[in-house]
Amino acid sequence: MKKPFIALCLLALFALLVGPLLWVLYTSLTDFNGGLTLANYAGAWKDANISRYLFNSVVVTGLTVLLNLALCSLFAYPMALMDFKGRRLLYGLLLATFFVPWEMTFVPLFDVCVKLGLDNSLWGVVLPSCVNAMSIFFLVDAFKGIPKSLFESARMDGLSELAIWRKVAMPLIRPSLAGLAIINFVSSWSLFMWPLIILRESDKYTLTVGLSYLSGLFSANLKFLAAGSVIACVPSVLLFLALQKHFISGLVKGAVKG
Repeated sequence: MKKPFIALCLLALFALLVGPLLWVLYTSLTDFNGGLTLANYAGAWKDANISRYLFNSVVVTGLTVLLNLALCSLFAYPMALMDFKGRRLLYGLLLATFFVPWEMTFVPLFDVCVKLGLDNSLWGVVLPSCVNAMSIFFLVDAFKGIPKSLFESARMDGLSELAIWRKVAMPLIRPSLAGLAIINFVSSWSLFMWPLIILRESDKYTLTVGLSYLSGLFSANLKFLAAGSVIACVPSVLLFLALQKHFISGLVKGAVKG
């Protein structure tokens, strides 16, 4: 009796998760008469300016992920492997940021961006998101998993700490970097509230903001919106498929370590 009940519950959960996605896909592939067509994608790409929004999202997300991996790893390396004055205090301050909702920082962030001339620009979206405590703690744990003997050998060979970070540490935490890249990609790609606040011109909208904007312009044409939503999902799926091996390897290593 238990197995059929569990199977039914799993089937119901699967339907709740996948059902809306299938409905959006079906809507994007049919015309108003119910026939199959790709015209909705062509219309969304050209008439609804989806191509521009997609380009903006690719630029913003790509820069955010690259800067996040570079800057957070540079910060996490000494936090994990060096003992310096104020380390505990700095670690505690980073931990405290977890208790502050990011939405509470929007007003001071907006004020800073305006003073720096970053408002209504893609850099104004990228820079506030390129460093976060979660990524730093994630990489601190990854660096701590590397045998210390490797760093000692590198120092004996005369490598500087920056060279050790680049040539020794970073290649050894590649699975963790891949996992973090996927997490930051999805987070940045789906970011909505901050781009909505900082961007004013529609040509600079990211895909999430652009789709919301189009829901007003094309509220009667749900098929364009459905096509745009499907297009928005494709990059995340492709990135996960490309980095799936490294991502799963990083998760397995973390589970074994834990």
